[in-house]
Amino acid sequence: MIVTSNPGCTLQIQGSLKKMGYGEMPARHPMEVVDASIRGELVESLFEK
Repeated sequence: MIVTSNPGCTLQIQGSLKKMGYGEMPARHPMEVVDASIRGELVESLFEK
């Protein structure tokens, strides 16, 4: 999972990973990760959004 607040970084990282054969990588904003942690959600729940 990519966690970054910069959409440009997300696009560049995802593009490079795709070219390297890693396929689509989920990306989340840091606040989504903090929110999930506070609510006690599992990391896996962020992959489903």
